[in-house]
Amino acid sequence: MRLILFPFLLILFGFAPLSLAIATTLPQPVNQQNHILLTPFFSMFEDSSGALTRQEALQKEFIALDCPSGCDVYSTGFTQGSVWLKLKFRTGSEAKPMLLEQKIWYNHKLEAWLYQGQGVQYIQTGSGSPKYKQDTYLRSLVLPLELQPDLDYELLLRLESQQLVEFNLTLWESHSFWREQGSANQLSAMFFAALLCLFLYNALLAYGIGHKSFLWYGAYLLCLLFNLSFLAGYWSRVFFVGHAQEILWLYPLMRIILMLVVLRFIQSFSLSASRCPKWHKASNYALVPLLPILGSMPFLSLGVVQVLISLQAVVVIPFSFLLAAVTFRQGHRESRFVVYATAWYAVMNMLLIPRQFGWVPTPQFGLGLGEILVLIDVGLFGVAMADKFKVLRKERSQALEALLEQAQGHAEQLEGKVAHRTAELKTSQLELQKANQTKDQFFSILAHDLRGPIGALNTTLDILSSGKIKPDPELLNSCADSTKQVHNLLESLLGWAQSQQGVLVPKPVAMDVQLLLGHVKNLAAERAQQKDITLVLEAAEGITLVADEMMLQTVIRNLLSNALKFTPRGGSISLSGQQQNGKVVLEVADAGVGMSPEALEHIFELGSTNKSALGTDQEVGSGFGLVLVKEFVEKNGGQIEAYSELGQGSRFLVHLPLPQVDRLES
Repeated sequence: MRLILFPFLLILFGFAPLSLAIATTLPQPVNQQNHILLTPFFSMFEDSSGALTRQEALQKEFIALDCPSGCDVYSTGFTQGSVWLKLKFRTGSEAKPMLLEQKIWYNHKLEAWLYQGQGVQYIQTGSGSPKYKQDTYLRSLVLPLELQPDLDYELLLRLESQQLVEFNLTLWESHSFWREQGSANQLSAMFFAALLCLFLYNALLAYGIGHKSFLWYGAYLLCLLFNLSFLAGYWSRVFFVGHAQEILWLYPLMRIILMLVVLRFIQSFSLSASRCPKWHKASNYALVPLLPILGSMPFLSLGVVQVLISLQAVVVIPFSFLLAAVTFRQGHRESRFVVYATAWYAVMNMLLIPRQFGWVPTPQFGLGLGEILVLIDVGLFGVAMADKFKVLRKERSQALEALLEQAQGHAEQLEGKVAHRTAELKTSQLELQKANQTKDQFFSILAHDLRGPIGALNTTLDILSSGKIKPDPELLNSCADSTKQVHNLLESLLGWAQSQQGVLVPKPVAMDVQLLLGHVKNLAAERAQQKDITLVLEAAEGITLVADEMMLQTVIRNLLSNALKFTPRGGSISLSGQQQNGKVVLEVADAGVGMSPEALEHIFELGSTNKSALGTDQEVGSGFGLVLVKEFVEKNGGQIEAYSELGQGSRFLVHLPLPQVDRLES
């Protein structure tokens, strides 16, 4: 298994094949080098019981580490008990006190024994963060070694941990150590600051845009910030000093939270609930095994829990990849970088498994590799979020344009309604003004046209009743004319009022045109004879129309009465009826005084501008006759036209529709 995985990891990270240099002795003396990587040169012995004493451990056979000479970190996997390490080295002529650093912080207990010569030994024991000379709490375990020039030393170490055993052992010259400390702290601060800024930026985007994917991406960054600060040892050496064992349990918990957050982020980003609901539901089911892992944590060792979580991640993370890949294949281009990022995240998780089982040592630059991998993953997710932002901005812009178009349409529709209502209001206002004028004219007629004849009749009757004069034919004729005038006016007023109130409803019947005109002619014959006016009837036989008989007789009678009124003595009036263009046309024509164009324009309107003029024999009128004529013609579905010139007479044409067969049958 090692022969397969180790070359794969070397090719994956672009490293040239490293030759194995297994040795237990440094190839050159320890002099004034800035730092010396000791890890590849140790030999190792695993004590599964964890009960061996230092003397007993020295009697055991140590095996040289199977570690590349340039490898930073060595991993034994989850080891029960403790791990013993041994190294022999010689100092040069310029050797001086140096610092031994163990960088992997979660090896929470480190004991060191330094032997020199025969029977002389120096023992250094460390457990947790040492407090000596200068603070070293921002790094891992550091032990001072008092080295003398030109001497042979043997270093014995005991590492104890309840989880993954990895170690990186470096011998530092003091000034170089502190200088490297400052540089490393600056880089770490910049890295964590970048993650924090990204988190705050995405929190603002989540608040401003309102899309959950930005919120979950911010939570992902926050989890990374927490995990990396945990791996760097800040939580145990800054916030929980003296509780290194207890704080170890935070790491598996944070890995579970990170898996949940990443899955929710992918689901929210890809909108898998609507785009691929089956895969979305399956990814939720993949989280179910986390529940028994959480429930069994109090009863299992930390190493077993770590292994179970890594195996569970092998199940959960591929679902995140599949959700992104499915939505990408559906045509959602913004998911492509999420596909790359989740694939990279899966590779990062897969790298933990061979390290946890101790199958391969951590590759070269192992301590910084985690941050490099995280930066690549964060960068890929960041590019995906930038694409998502573009898509959301485009969708929002399109939605805004559609909303604006809809608002513009509503505005135009509202403007149309307002214009229509305004026109209706104007029409209503005009009708109201007309009604007011009609009312004024109505009362004017009542006040003037009725008062005159009734007053004259009343005076005449008073004189007759007093006996001062005797009735004669002329006086009686005057009374009769006044009575007839009042009667005609009242009939016109009553008919017009009923028409305005909608009381009069046409009752069409079939009528012969010739008989209709002849009947009206006979009614007006006596008056025509009094003015020596000739009435001429010209109506073809067999013409029939359908209309309200009373209304139509009123129309012809009023037109004929007006013609008699304005035709001088000795004149003539013609009544005709004929069929033209599918209609029945009734005509009343006279050769009387005629009308001016101004009077003709308002002849069918009730108002002050069309006050009835005096007739040729000083006949008076109310002005209601032609108004009533127009009302009755239109109620029967017809139209009326008037033609007149001063001194040339007038013509009135009434157009009525021909009767239909079904109407005649009914």
